[in-house]
Amino acid sequence: MNANVDGSYCYKDDEKNCKKYGRLYTYEAASNVCPEGWELPSMATVYLLWDKSDAGFETSNAYYLKSTTDWKDDNNGDDLFGFNVILQEATNRGTLLT
Repeated sequence: MNANVDGSYCYKDDEKNCKKYGRLYTYEAASNVCPEGWELPSMATVYLLWDKSDAGFETSNAYYLKSTTDWKDDNNGDDLFGFNVILQEATNRGTLLT
């Protein structure tokens, strides 16, 4: 998500990080960022995605959700579902959602 709303910011306050990773949101900002008819997923929905992403192979589910590029040590995934997960470094400005 990359909606510029009050309570959101770019990692390290650098706009190029927003272009690559999306914005970071405080809990309050995240609760108001979605357009009408949309919502952020609950943890139950995230776990459902995790369970359903098991493609029946012996590899971790995360592999199928991960981007095919940008992971350190050539630890890329295959992005089987088009989810394109990429990691961003951690930050500590309270409770944040990305």
